[in-house]
Amino acid sequence: QMFANGEGAMMITGTWAQSDIEKNNPEIQMGMFAMPTDNGVNMLISGIDPGIAAMTGTGKEEYAAKFLEFVTRTENAQIYTDYDKSPSPIKGVKTDNPTIDLMLSYIEEGKAIPWWRDYISTGVVSDEADLAQAFLMDGDLDTFLTGEEEIVLRKE
Repeated sequence: QMFANGEGAMMITGTWAQSDIEKNNPEIQMGMFAMPTDNGVNMLISGIDPGIAAMTGTGKEEYAAKFLEFVTRTENAQIYTDYDKSPSPIKGVKTDNPTIDLMLSYIEEGKAIPWWRDYISTGVVSDEADLAQAFLMDGDLDTFLTGEEEIVLRKE
């Protein structure tokens, strides 16, 4: 909200936030870019959003297959992309979003890497967020590093 209102110059987020930011401020002029690195080799961190899953053994597989076929039709995926403003993995879907042009060039050049959180459990992601928030609030580096080590060494 603060970013949309012009009370912040930058924020760390992804394309998923653009629609909400623009709802709060339709006149906002903004752009997105890949985070710079200390070694000058910039890669776009990319995640899968949204994910759709279907279970087997439910007796409803036919309906799940029909739904998946429906949402992956080019015309339906285009409607979603037009709203969400994110690139689509569906062939033939165009992303008309100048805000992310800088990021699209990374994808086109093969300079996109998966977001590390796509490979770990939701519990770990939540614990990471809690730990990072606590560090931002109290600045206790030792507690942060000890907590980080415990999270990384867990077997979940």
